[in-house]
Amino acid sequence: FILTTIVSATVSAENREFMEGVTGLIAVVLMFTVGAWLHKKSNVESWNLFIRESVGSAIAKGSLWSLAGVAFITVVREGAETIIFYMGIISDISMASFFTGLGVAVLILVVLGVAILYFSVKVPVRALFLGITVLIYYLAFKFTGESLHALQVVDKLPAHTISGLPEANFLGIYPTWETTIAQAVLLAMIVLQTVRTKKNNESASEQTSSKEVAQ
Repeated sequence: FILTTIVSATVSAENREFMEGVTGLIAVVLMFTVGAWLHKKSNVESWNLFIRESVGSAIAKGSLWSLAGVAFITVVREGAETIIFYMGIISDISMASFFTGLGVAVLILVVLGVAILYFSVKVPVRALFLGITVLIYYLAFKFTGESLHALQVVDKLPAHTISGLPEANFLGIYPTWETTIAQAVLLAMIVLQTVRTKKNNESASEQTSSKEVAQ
């Protein structure tokens, strides 16, 4: 809200494009990191182990603040990508649309929260985390193209056109080598991270199965 109202009113259009480009690239780094972490924890055993170890460590220390810190981390991981998502879209929509969407989201969360607490609905951790991960990676891909394009618009980054490449705003794809190569590199990193996480999860599952058989 501050960036789109106060800052936008005090800086020139060129500087605003530059700020959006830089902020977008920072958001991409954060989204890739959060997305990779969520994908890693999409394995139910991995997430449960993370929670047990964190809570167990806090209880062992006998610190109320440690336990509160664990609770805070488990919640803020969901809020981090939400804030980044808002950063990416707030410059492209009206404040009325923003607050309408925010209100609808809060209502949905309240309904889900009540259902989980009072009707014992089991949350599908794997499906939830994978869904959020896909959304975050999509936004990271889109923001990469849009942020670099914003820097090209203000001549902070060169732009070499690719003949025949169509423009797709919903994916942040622009017909320049700079944006295309950057998005290709990001996509390759996402694929490598996904493959590595899958192998690690499979290895962890095999170790767990072996321990259960031995017991």
